Amino acid sequence: MRRRSPLAAALGATLAAALAGAVAPAAGQAPPATPVPAAGADPAGTLAQARAATDRRDFATALPLFEQLALRAPADADLLIEAARVFGWADRNARAAALYRQALAAAPARRRDIVPSLAWQTLWAGDAAAALPLLAEAAGLQPGNRALGWAYASALNSAGRHREALVHFQRWAPPASEAERFDLARSWRWAGFEDRAWPLVQQADSAEAAWQRDHRFARDIRPYGFAALEATEDRDGLRTRAATVGAGARPLAAMSAEVGVRHLELEDTARASATTLEASGRWRLGEADAATGTWWPQFVLRSHHVGSWQPFMPTARLKWVPADGWRVDAEHTRELVETPRALANRVRVDIDSLGADWRGHGRLLLAGAMARLRFDDGTTRERLAARGEWTLASRPRWLAGAEWSRFERTREGAPGADARGYWNPRRYEELRLTTSVSHEWRPFEAQARLGLASSREVDSAGNASRGHPHLWELTLAADTSPQWRLRASVGGSGQGLGLAGGAASGAGYWRRWVQVTANAWF
Repeated sequence: MRRRSPLAAALGATLAAALAGAVAPAAGQAPPATPVPAAGADPAGTLAQARAATDRRDFATALPLFEQLALRAPADADLLIEAARVFGWADRNARAAALYRQALAAAPARRRDIVPSLAWQTLWAGDAAAALPLLAEAAGLQPGNRALGWAYASALNSAGRHREALVHFQRWAPPASEAERFDLARSWRWAGFEDRAWPLVQQADSAEAAWQRDHRFARDIRPYGFAALEATEDRDGLRTRAATVGAGARPLAAMSAEVGVRHLELEDTARASATTLEASGRWRLGEADAATGTWWPQFVLRSHHVGSWQPFMPTARLKWVPADGWRVDAEHTRELVETPRALANRVRVDIDSLGADWRGHGRLLLAGAMARLRFDDGTTRERLAARGEWTLASRPRWLAGAEWSRFERTREGAPGADARGYWNPRRYEELRLTTSVSHEWRPFEAQARLGLASSREVDSAGNASRGHPHLWELTLAADTSPQWRLRASVGGSGQGLGLAGGAASGAGYWRRWVQVTANAWF
């Protein structure tokens, strides 16, 4: 039997009290007696066999038998409810929810009894958005039920409505159990208030809460260090090798600080190297229930060393969460262009960008961004991007979406700009369809991402060309201990998914990369 999800473990105690009598009894108890189907419907004693297998907790035998019974008597509400309970005990929550829905359609007069159980199984199946109206209805059927109200707040949190969840939790505060403290801690953490989440889980005893405490909550507030190695190559012969090390801490409850150094080696027809020293600070302003939302300003200072050239480049970022489901990001930064010729020509670019994300009812994500890029030679670009994403499944997490981006050179730079070492078409547009699957089986976490794309480029002379910058990426991470997390990723993009041969292959542009990172907490 598979391990319950973190959501199931966290909500089990609170929901059990709320749904007593209507939802599954404690593990190990036999299901309450239900009427045997009418004569002739079960000539081989299938129901008796299914119940006996359930008593032995032999779900591999019981579940197919209950499936047969449900097919034979699709309108028998008692049988469907019993089957749903057994599927719930076996952690087959999505199927249990479907059977409860079928029972509700067969016996709408029993809505008061069935809806709470349906809400529980829908929630445990990982569909918090669908569970919310069911929990709201169940709470209306049982007004004043504290456990049910707490479960509704937890579902709000899992659906991404963290601030609204905190308001509902406050109605039933203080938390009365470890499970409720864990629910409240997750809400504070996901709302961006990690310092308020930590005290709620410090004394956690349950296996799930203790794992989350050691491998997630504690990391939010402890000093840390990190290191990364990355390598890339492309069809044009550009190879990069980079190494990064750094450390950070939280000197104040609402502030974090970080320092790091990165060394870069570049090679194509020439060679170049650069070393960057970086320091950053980030603050949190505003409360979770503030009418103006919560703000996270960040300032980054970088000192680059490229031979005798040592430019100093600042960055200012601002993240604003005005309400549940919304996020706005703004940035002003100055960056180097990382090719040997661009570094030799001391190319730099100023970027001003603004973007917003909106997540609707838990499954849909829409995002858009715009930016202006101004190169030191006077060249100016305007860039637009949009993205849509839909959650197809929660466990494993399966996403599908589309990405579109376009930029246009709106101002020509000084003569000879195209020879300074950076890509400088007149116009470029790209559309990509994407899908990704991620899954966690502790201590590991894996993700696979695939994108199929089409692009159109117009060069400085007005010549148009088309390409297919497809994308793939595989990532594997491991929480080897509470103090260590390792991560490796490999990917490619361009013609042939970046798996093409050398520059002379004629297959079009491609790029591929590999990265390994290690994080430590002290």
